[in-house]
Amino acid sequence: MEIVISTVASVAATIITVLGAIYYLDRKIEANRRELMGVIEANRSELTGVIEANRREHSAEIKEVRAASEAAHVAIRADLSDIKVQLAAHNERLKCIESHLQVSRPED
Repeated sequence: MEIVISTVASVAATIITVLGAIYYLDRKIEANRRELMGVIEANRSELTGVIEANRREHSAEIKEVRAASEAAHVAIRADLSDIKVQLAAHNERLKCIESHLQVSRPED
């Protein structure tokens, strides 16, 4: 009987020790998790601010490039229109000269 009581006491002590160790490790893991979540949240907030600042900066640059592109497009169209007018005037002069010389040009 004495052996059974000592065995039960030994098993109970071992179970209590194991459960205590598990509880301690669980609390330790939970504390580490909370600490890491705080660090992650702080980093997330900082990175969100950096991303937002970069987005605003690049958004302004994109608008500037778009405006410059539109201005260049308008200028190119105006120059092309002027060239077409000059080409038409030169063609008329050549036709007039050809008619006075009675020479014909080969058509393209």
